[in-house]
Amino acid sequence: MVVAYVTAAESDVYLAAYADWLALDTLTKDSHLSWGRIYIDSVYSCDYDETDATDAIKHANSLAGYANFSGTLYTDAPLVSGSSVTAGSVSSAKTYAAGYRPTDPLLKQARALLEYDCVSTGGGSTIGLSRN
Repeated sequence: MVVAYVTAAESDVYLAAYADWLALDTLTKDSHLSWGRIYIDSVYSCDYDETDATDAIKHANSLAGYANFSGTLYTDAPLVSGSSVTAGSVSSAKTYAAGYRPTDPLLKQARALLEYDCVSTGGGSTIGLSRN
């Protein structure tokens, strides 16, 4: 299991207003917080690990963990989108991440916190060219 940037006990401080979170056992919290870190690491490059994460990263990890718990961290939106163009004997195809924009206010807050300590990776993209 991926180790989160924040401990379950630390997340309780950041999420003190959420009684449903506080009622969870530590193992369950750790699982949700791990998914929160996976989300953060897939969208941002942070030069920290679980031993030296800033308060902002810990707070963001807590919010992302809560979003996973509440079912809003990942959606059923398409993971890949693409387009292709043909001009004469040359065709170009581009596929890219669907550009997920979080609608959950907690994820928006988490992303705002991460802007200071991390760099957005913007998702992956692949471009392929071929001659017909």
